[in-house]
Amino acid sequence: MSKTKRMPGPVILAAVLVSGGVGVFLMRKSAPDGPKAAAASADEATADNAVTDTQVPEREAELAQADPAGTARRDLDCQKPAGDAARVGRQAIAVERLCTELAQIGGVSAKGVDLLQARLVLDRLIDSALVEQVLAQEQVQITDADVNAALAQRNVVEPGDLVRSQMRQRLAMDKVLFLRSDLTVSERDVDEALAQGAPSVDRGGGNKVEAWLVRVAPGAPQEQQTRAKTAAEGFAQAVLQQPPDEAARTHKLQPLPAFVVQANGTEPALEAAALGLAPGQWSQAVPSRAGWVVLRGVQAVAGEPLTDAELREMVRIALMSRKKTAEQQRVLAALRAGGQVEVLVKL
Repeated sequence: MSKTKRMPGPVILAAVLVSGGVGVFLMRKSAPDGPKAAAASADEATADNAVTDTQVPEREAELAQADPAGTARRDLDCQKPAGDAARVGRQAIAVERLCTELAQIGGVSAKGVDLLQARLVLDRLIDSALVEQVLAQEQVQITDADVNAALAQRNVVEPGDLVRSQMRQRLAMDKVLFLRSDLTVSERDVDEALAQGAPSVDRGGGNKVEAWLVRVAPGAPQEQQTRAKTAAEGFAQAVLQQPPDEAARTHKLQPLPAFVVQANGTEPALEAAALGLAPGQWSQAVPSRAGWVVLRGVQAVAGEPLTDAELREMVRIALMSRKKTAEQQRVLAALRAGGQVEVLVKL
């Protein structure tokens, strides 16, 4: 039986949120085959998202405490970038660096700067600086050879500076987790997950859907959340009367590559909407971790039969991924709480 090539749907959505629709994370020559490889791919993408999709509300609380009126911060100008966007201890993050990364993901245009993207990118740079400081204290380095080996292992095609930078940040985070966390998954943990039916394991079955997305961060202000929801609802009504491309331009939704949604509990609302769609049927506006999305059914996808050993290994990988994500969030939160972070631009 041939193996199905796939990338989990929620991972695609989260990646689009951070990258602005540009495939800047892991651009593979080919998708991994088989259940174990697919689970490992999901593990990698989930780990990337945990590093880059930072906790905006916590950072806003920090800013409000340090500068309640925001008077100490200046507007972000990427037409004439100058000065620092933030300081992490004695380490400065230049406005030019922030604007360069924003431009690489489409966050800078003639109309100005996408401030939501700017928040996400600056948060990632701040987290990266905190992680680098831990490694410096531990006298641990991430070399160019380390980055090259990691990219080659993942079959990354012609990595640019942004992809190399993100891979370096990811390897640095992995080093910090190795130093400060226990990511061990015991046989007992696996047994317990199997006894519950292994709901988090991707067996490949589900419903293939197309999607149109309004990007908005989970911690974005309520006004932005409301605008995104209204746009998605308008699109959901419009596509019943006009072509999707035309409706997407009108309501400013972004089309995504088709993906398979499984009932694994990762995105409950998305799964509930996707799994009930017949081919060609449209969903209503649905909230997700990446924003508000509207789905159209493509076809049902049969799952792969797994041996006991394959299922057990996939459960182990899923548990390790979940544990790694939780530990990344815990470690980054602790570093922010104990560090000196000063944001110098208005976002």
